[in-house]
Amino acid sequence: MPATRLPFTYGIDYSPANVTSAEFRQKLAAGPVTLMHVGHDLPFRAVAITNPGYEFISPAPATPAEVRAQIEQLKKYIADLRAAGVSTVIPYITNCIMWGDHERRMGYWAAFDHWYDYAEFGIGERPPQDPFNWMQDDERKPATPHPGYWYSPCPNNDYWTDYLAFTAQWAARCGYDGIFMDVNTCWCFCSFCQRKFRDYLAERYTPDQLRHDLGIADVRAAALTEDAPPALMAEIETFRAISVARNLRRVRDAGAAIKPGFIMIPNIGPFGHFEGADHRRSTGKSVELWAPVSNYIMYEEMLFPGNLGRGAVVDNILAYKLSYAFNSPAVVLCYVGNDAPSSELAVAEAAAFSGGGAFVQPGTGWPEVTNRYNRFMSEHRDLYEGYEPLARVGLAFLYHQVHMNDPEHLRGIFRARDYLSEQQVLWDLVTDVSTIEKLRPFDAIVLAGGRFLGDNEVAALRKYVEDGGTLFIIGEAGTHDQWGKPRKQAAFADAMGRAMPDEHGVRPGMLGRGKLLWATDVGAILPQRPFAAYDFKEDDLANLEGVYKRLSESPEQQPGAAGKLLVDYLEQATGKRLRTSDPHAPYLRFNGWRHGDAKTGRIVLHAVNYNVARTGPKETGRLTASAPAKITLDAPPGWRFTSAMRYAPDAAPQSIEFTQQGSQVSFTLPPVDAYAVIALSTAR
Repeated sequence: MPATRLPFTYGIDYSPANVTSAEFRQKLAAGPVTLMHVGHDLPFRAVAITNPGYEFISPAPATPAEVRAQIEQLKKYIADLRAAGVSTVIPYITNCIMWGDHERRMGYWAAFDHWYDYAEFGIGERPPQDPFNWMQDDERKPATPHPGYWYSPCPNNDYWTDYLAFTAQWAARCGYDGIFMDVNTCWCFCSFCQRKFRDYLAERYTPDQLRHDLGIADVRAAALTEDAPPALMAEIETFRAISVARNLRRVRDAGAAIKPGFIMIPNIGPFGHFEGADHRRSTGKSVELWAPVSNYIMYEEMLFPGNLGRGAVVDNILAYKLSYAFNSPAVVLCYVGNDAPSSELAVAEAAAFSGGGAFVQPGTGWPEVTNRYNRFMSEHRDLYEGYEPLARVGLAFLYHQVHMNDPEHLRGIFRARDYLSEQQVLWDLVTDVSTIEKLRPFDAIVLAGGRFLGDNEVAALRKYVEDGGTLFIIGEAGTHDQWGKPRKQAAFADAMGRAMPDEHGVRPGMLGRGKLLWATDVGAILPQRPFAAYDFKEDDLANLEGVYKRLSESPEQQPGAAGKLLVDYLEQATGKRLRTSDPHAPYLRFNGWRHGDAKTGRIVLHAVNYNVARTGPKETGRLTASAPAKITLDAPPGWRFTSAMRYAPDAAPQSIEFTQQGSQVSFTLPPVDAYAVIALSTAR
């Protein structure tokens, strides 16, 4: 797992008036975020090349003189934002949207037809192909209420990508520190995509592998298609994600050539609900494949975190943990439910779970919240930087299963991670189960689904159990190899012997010194909640009145009442206490980190209180502090703690009394408003 970084504050505001607005500068100075994300405030932009102003679109392009004036104006604007206290400033571009009318030569085409008017800016040779031929399909959508149409250029088109790189270079020259890339979808079948897909297959596989594993007799005849066998469709989806990643890398590197350290933040869209996470895989959305070229990854969610009432809690923990696992921290933008208490909870959540990311505050936000957390995180960097996870339970999240169209794996992850968080188990994602080194840090691994496992994955999981680990399988797993070919028997069936399932449908098995548990009925071991936001469709989550109507029709659910079956089995199998709080502390969620060794070690436990209650669509969130909670942690072997301190943004540091018996450390957590950190140290 990567070492953690310092979390930060992040604001977003696309108003075209901001470039010249004294009011915007004053509001920002009252509560300056670390990173400010602005709109289309560029001399050259993606959707229409140039614009006399800073609006999203304009029928007429800017003249060279207007572009020169914009460059100077933007340099001053960025300098003003830094003077207001902002450290990093990035603008917006998109790699999949173009505006105009190719027939009336309006928008992008108006500037394209006057390409050489901008020669002094280094725009280079005009592409020989009209931009209309750069599109992912022939469909264009009316830009109502604006004139013209929206088009969807292909991120694999070299002419389009070269132009985006040019916009990034001018962003860097103006003083920006990076780029936010929006949309990032690839569903194209153009000649660029087909050629690059064949190149991708040829580089990745030998001719024998193509024939045996993908059924391709000649790579020269391979083609992108909407109807392919699962293994080939997985390759098509992977290729599309790599295509987007290549586009992101090209744009980032172009900016970095002008300004070293130039960053890239792409938008992956919603991930807080199953539908959003599942359907985007087919259009090139992949945290795993984008992470190497992304400094951060944005998740665009509907609901702010908090307590919706009737026991329903919304959080963004999965997004933060997924991005952390791939070393590209999440920045999470929420739209519905923005008020000061909800904003504070969202910032606290990012501080606790992201490992170096941020909550994206719409507009200039709530200055009192921004200032409080800026100050707290800056003064206590030692609580955040250079840590690794303390988690004892690993939840497998295998992207290949998603691309192989195994929806039950993804559904199981949503349900299991919600359950583990509510039960206050310290858990993290395991995104690679093919090597024993990735599994050893955990006392138990939960594999929810995962029908398509390679031989190396099966071997590593078996070795993990043989060496003393606990593997809990929920649903089908290892029934096929990674190419979708059925196995003669499921990968772990031999370890189950003749054991009969118990009253919850769980069969016990043994491998070496470890234990294997297998539950075929997901509902028995992970009971379905009467209300779960992750089961909503994307459009439904945007309608808060509809969300509350559905909630009002659901049975009351008490936090912690989803059942303790899974954790009971894990604790019995491992012989270790995995729940952090006993008795259960409603609405608290915990995350743990560690660094150092037995002589100079430190554990930090982050406690986030999600009891910011909003009982109706027009209600303002109300924070209720948690009650004192009895906490028990399992220390690393050989660690003896000498001190415990409580830190919180709203209070002075406080010494905490604790006891340690063997590896178990216990203390009482004082009431938590939105957020608190307990630091346990071995230093003398």
